[in-house]
Amino acid sequence: MDLETQPHTDAAAKPAYLQAAGTELRYYGRGYCQLTCWDSYFSTGVEIGLGLNLLFQPDRALEPAIAYEVMAHGMIYGSGFASGKRLQMYLTGGLTDYVGARAMVNGKNENHAIAGAPDVFKKSLLAARL
Repeated sequence: MDLETQPHTDAAAKPAYLQAAGTELRYYGRGYCQLTCWDSYFSTGVEIGLGLNLLFQPDRALEPAIAYEVMAHGMIYGSGFASGKRLQMYLTGGLTDYVGARAMVNGKNENHAIAGAPDVFKKSLLAARL
C-alpha cells in the first residue's frame, strides 16, 4: 500500500480540523487509516508507545510500521478514529457489516466499492479449497 500523500495546500480546512486544537493544516490525514487532527496525533502517539513523536513529527504516521500500529490500535480500541468505533462492532460471529467497518476507518469515501472486496476475497478462498 502506497503511503505517499498529495502535496498539501493551504486550502480552507474542513470543519473537523478547525474543531480540534492545534495547527489544523499540519495534521491532515496520513497513514493507512488517515490519522487526522491534532488531538488524534497526540493521543494515538501516546497510546501506541511513541509519546509525543507523532504530534511533533506527524509525517512519521507515513512510516509503514507506525501506520500499521495506528490502524491496528484504532481497530481494536476505536481510538484515533473519528467514529470511535471498534472493528468487533462490525465483524464478529455471524455479523459481517463491511460497509460499517469501512466507515469506521475513513468515513463513506467509496465505502461500498471498498467494502465489497472482502466478499470477493472470501469467494476466492472458498473456491480454492474445493
